[in-house]
Amino acid sequence: MGVLKEENVLHVVLPNRATVTSLQTAFSSLVSRLSSSPFSNVQKVELDDLKTLKVRLDHSSTSTKNVPCVEDVGKNEIHCLMQSMSVTAFIEQMNQFTKIMSSKYPHSTLAKPLSYKLTRGVFIVNGDTTTPSQIEPEVPKQSIISSASSTTKKDGKTLLIIDGQNLLSRAYYATASGSYSKKTEKTPYIMRRSDGTPTNAIHTFIEMLFNMLRNINPSALLIAWDAVRSTTFRRGIYPGYKASRDKLEKPAELKEQEPLMWELLNDMGIPQLCARGYEADDIIGTFARRWVTETEGEVYISSNDRDLFQLLHERVHILRKDKGQDVKYTIESLKEQYGLKPHQIVDLKALVGDTSDDIPGVRGVGETKAPQMIAMYKSIEDLYEQLSSIKNSEFKRYYKSLEAGYDSAMLSKKLATIVDIPEYKDIPLEDLALQLNKQGMIAGFRRMEFHSFLERMGITD
Repeated sequence: MGVLKEENVLHVVLPNRATVTSLQTAFSSLVSRLSSSPFSNVQKVELDDLKTLKVRLDHSSTSTKNVPCVEDVGKNEIHCLMQSMSVTAFIEQMNQFTKIMSSKYPHSTLAKPLSYKLTRGVFIVNGDTTTPSQIEPEVPKQSIISSASSTTKKDGKTLLIIDGQNLLSRAYYATASGSYSKKTEKTPYIMRRSDGTPTNAIHTFIEMLFNMLRNINPSALLIAWDAVRSTTFRRGIYPGYKASRDKLEKPAELKEQEPLMWELLNDMGIPQLCARGYEADDIIGTFARRWVTETEGEVYISSNDRDLFQLLHERVHILRKDKGQDVKYTIESLKEQYGLKPHQIVDLKALVGDTSDDIPGVRGVGETKAPQMIAMYKSIEDLYEQLSSIKNSEFKRYYKSLEAGYDSAMLSKKLATIVDIPEYKDIPLEDLALQLNKQGMIAGFRRMEFHSFLERMGITD
C-alpha cells in the first residue's frame, strides 16, 4: 500500500497534566472515532513532542492479537500495547486500559497527575496507587461538582472569563481528523451523538473548562460570545473590518455545535453574555476592568486573541495556548516580548495593523521597528505631535509613510481599542458567581450522551 494520506491518521491531543479522567476522556474520543472509521486496521501509533497521539490506519490485515494490558506493581505502571492490530482489537485494548486505570489509581480521577509515554509501541502510564482510605481527610476524592465549585483560593474573589468562540474553535480543530467532504457534509473522524449530531467541540470545551476550574479555582465565571459580525460598531466605522473572515467558510459541523454549546452551558448554570453591536473582547474588557476596580481579586482570561493584551494588569492574566503548551501571559510577559505596557498595544496596532482583523495600520511600517517607536514616543498621538523629530532619528526612513498614514493610524487605533459596554456597567458582579446546577448538568450531559462525564458524577443509568 502507498503512503498514507493525512485523512487516514487520527489525532488525539493528550493533556499535559494528565489525570485518569482526562486520559479516559481522550481515549473515549479516540474509540468513538475509531468505531465510525472505514478502516479495518491500526498500522502504527506515535506520540509527538506536543503530546498528540497519532493513530495511522489502513485496510491491511494483521495477525497481531489483542494483548492484555499489564500492571507493573513495582513501578506503579500500566503497560498497554499500541502496535499494529485490527481496529476491533485496538478498541478492546483502549476499553480495558481505561478500566484498569480507574482501579489502579483510585483517587487520581480528577486530582493526582499521571505521567505517560509511548516507548517501542507500548503506552506506559505511571501514577500514585494510594487508596482512598490512605488519603488525608482534608484531601477528599474530587468530583466534577466539588472541584468546580470550590472557592478556597485566596479570598475567593477570582474571576475566570472565557472567550467562548475561541475555545470552541480550538476544541473543534483539536479533535476533528480527516478532510471535510462537501459531498457528505461530514468530517470522517469526529465524535458524534447516536443521532449523528457532532459533539466533539462541545465535549472537549467542557473538558477544557473543567481543567481550568480545577487549576484556577475561581469564585466567578463568565463565557463571552461574539455578536454577528455585521452588526458590530467597528464594522459601522470601517466596512472592511474583518471583511476577509466573511469569505471563510466555517465547518458545518462546528456551526451545528454552537447553539448546542450555549444550551448546555445554560443547563449547567454558567453565566454567558453576547452583546449586539459588540464583540466578545468588549464583554471581556468590561468585566475584567470592573472586577479589578470593584474587588481586590484577580482575573484570568482564556483566549488566544492578542488584542486582549491591552487588558493585562497586575491582577489580570491571560491563559494562552502557545506551541501546544498552556501559558500564563502577564504584564512581565508582554514587556519581555514587546518592551511595552498593556495600554500601548493599541498604539502598536495603530502602526502595524492586524491582517487577521483587516485593520490597516500604516503602510510601510512593520513589526520590527514599530514597538521601538511606541516605546520611545509613548503613544501614537505623541508620535504624530513630534513627527518632525522622526527625520533626525533612527526611524527617519518611516517619516513619509507615517505622514501619509495619519488617518489610517487613528482609525486603526479606534478599531483595536476594547471598549466598555454601557449596558453591562450595572450588572451585579455577584451574578457571575460560580454555582453549577447539578441537575441541569446531568440533564445536559444525558442529552449530549456524554457518558464519561456522567460516570464521574456517579451517574450510571
